[in-house]
Amino acid sequence: MVFFATGLCSQHCFYCPISDLRKGKKQAWANERPIHKNKDFLDESREMRATGMGVTGGDPLCEVNKVCGYIRLAKQNFGGYHVHLYTYGDLVTEKNISLLEKAGLDEIRFHALHGFEGLRPAMDSGMGVGIEVPCIPGDWKRLKSAVEFAADNGLFLNLNEFEYSDTNEEEMNAHGFKQRGDGFAAEGSRELGEKTVRYAKEVGGRAHFCSVHYKYAGQLVKRLRRRAETIKCHYEKVNRYGYLVRGVVDVDKAVAKRLGLDWVNGEARASVEDARRLANKYNAFKVVEYPSAVPWVFEKTRL
Repeated sequence: MVFFATGLCSQHCFYCPISDLRKGKKQAWANERPIHKNKDFLDESREMRATGMGVTGGDPLCEVNKVCGYIRLAKQNFGGYHVHLYTYGDLVTEKNISLLEKAGLDEIRFHALHGFEGLRPAMDSGMGVGIEVPCIPGDWKRLKSAVEFAADNGLFLNLNEFEYSDTNEEEMNAHGFKQRGDGFAAEGSRELGEKTVRYAKEVGGRAHFCSVHYKYAGQLVKRLRRRAETIKCHYEKVNRYGYLVRGVVDVDKAVAKRLGLDWVNGEARASVEDARRLANKYNAFKVVEYPSAVPWVFEKTRL
């Protein structure tokens, strides 16, 4: 589960991809569900059958006490729940690391683009420690130093393909980057990532590259499928993207009952196959729905 702890952050990175809905706000989210009480957090975890969570933001350490509370809540309610946390690193202190470790944090990952001293308190703890940074084209010198620091200290290094989003596109272009034609990645980022992974192998380090394509086609789809398989109704199927697929027949509640259809949220629902059989008499549709806590219709097609 993705636990977006806070939109607050001490940094103002031009490439921050966070949406305007979340950036700078204290509101916490579990996947796409806003958290207003503990039950929201627990329900979302159960509905996607989560075995752990990544704590992100913003910078979670801007609200470290709140984060520790949710880590404890997860550990108390879900056995074996693995929790890792992302932080820029400038707010790391011995006190914060102690709070996180006592709360049960398993692993901490640093966005360490401007030095590695912030990692020291974490490296002295019992938590797993790593560095996770974007592969910014032209940033080989800093990536090389990250590889060497990680290798010398037995840390893992995660490399993320440099990503375009709706909220950072203007700044990315202003800084001279170009969007690759086949998606949301910046030109040259993948090549730099491959170069960095090769160098890590040469110096005996551990480096992993995550493409923008895998982030969405792999990680996101797997998360959506887990949730969709849990919440789907008997008339719904889950497609290869993790979306829910069902049929809808344009009749009133009385007719829906006579036809043996499910009446949900003011519409008569059925399997796509049953809706197609009824399409010769009634208006019927195939509906594809994003399976979030607040679902939205992605596509509606007349049968």
